[in-house]
Amino acid sequence: MIHLSGAVATPGVYEIAPESRLRDVIALAGGLLPQADLEAINLAVRLNDGVKIRIPYQGETPPAPIIEMPVLPESSEEAPVANTTRVDINHANAEQLEALPGIGKTRADAIVEYRQKHGNFDTIEQIQNVPGIGPTIFEQIRDLIVVTP
Repeated sequence: MIHLSGAVATPGVYEIAPESRLRDVIALAGGLLPQADLEAINLAVRLNDGVKIRIPYQGETPPAPIIEMPVLPESSEEAPVANTTRVDINHANAEQLEALPGIGKTRADAIVEYRQKHGNFDTIEQIQNVPGIGPTIFEQIRDLIVVTP
């Protein structure tokens, strides 16, 4: 099941086959609207059960993350996690980054500045290249962050 919203003809929740790609669920939703920002999405990305994908409009600054992934408990004995999204460190603004544990205004600004100078992160581990974010901070946020193109 995929929740698709934004610049598509019919936003909603769609049941897809395993190994489906974003283009497949967009087709189920009646296609993209003419105002959809094709540069902000990867039509070839494989989809996992339970994600929400928001297709941004042209000229819109997409909120982070574009793809919301469920955060699952580590064991079946744990209570469900209330926050079901991870912060996309390639697209989050400083305010959104500050919501992460151990990331205050200074570190959030450093992440944004690092992205502007060096481009997007390829892996979550690369956030440790940002001054002020070492192994200790990384371990606190490891399960709360994601990178998308």
